[in-house]
Amino acid sequence: METISDPAIQWPPEYNIRLSQKAKRLSLRIVPNLGLEIVIPIRQQKRCNINQVLTEYKDWIQKHLAGFKIQPATLITELNLRAIDQIWDVKYQQTFSSQIRNIVAKGVSSNTLNLYGAVDNIPRTHLWLQNWLKQIAQDNLLPWLTELSLQHDLPFSKAGIRAQTTLWGSCTTSKNISLNYKLLFMPRELAQHILLHELCHTRHMNHSRKFWNLLTQLDPLCAQHDYAIRKGEKYVPAWINLI
Repeated sequence: METISDPAIQWPPEYNIRLSQKAKRLSLRIVPNLGLEIVIPIRQQKRCNINQVLTEYKDWIQKHLAGFKIQPATLITELNLRAIDQIWDVKYQQTFSSQIRNIVAKGVSSNTLNLYGAVDNIPRTHLWLQNWLKQIAQDNLLPWLTELSLQHDLPFSKAGIRAQTTLWGSCTTSKNISLNYKLLFMPRELAQHILLHELCHTRHMNHSRKFWNLLTQLDPLCAQHDYAIRKGEKYVPAWINLI
């Protein structure tokens, strides 16, 4: 998207749609480095007419997009994985290989991810990093979930890592838990709250008073953490949502 200096230029604008389980009404916002985002409650998605929304909010959109510019895609130089207390420096070396490979150097105070190959292909590099993050989530979030499960006697059947668009985690009636790899970017206390949330669903498959009482028993700051995760997307780097 180019800079919009004249409201009459570039209409309709580029936009990103985010479905939300918690949102009660449709809303619009301008996201740094991403642009216009339309948040739609899942229950409204089938009857939502995007062209009508753009027309209805045209003045607001043009006003807030005026002068806005999405930064061009750039190579990622740092990954702050707050949930597992790790910060990774990412370094690149262009080679003749069409593939991307890596060498990991782990140290006491810092970790370095060295990428070699076609690193000038930024979308492919971002995709590679996404897959790497999923493996990091597999290696760290799932053992953490198991530890909490044993600690609080809340067994689950199996667990996996996914890339959900609207959920941080989920639990089925068969006690199968899925965790979003983006949890890696959340502050540790918020990530743990979500893990405990899904474990509580192994006992109460609803959001009844019994469910919240149990979760509050395990997390005394339950209400505070539950409110904070509603804005948890702010911890996720913008480039993740562009993949």
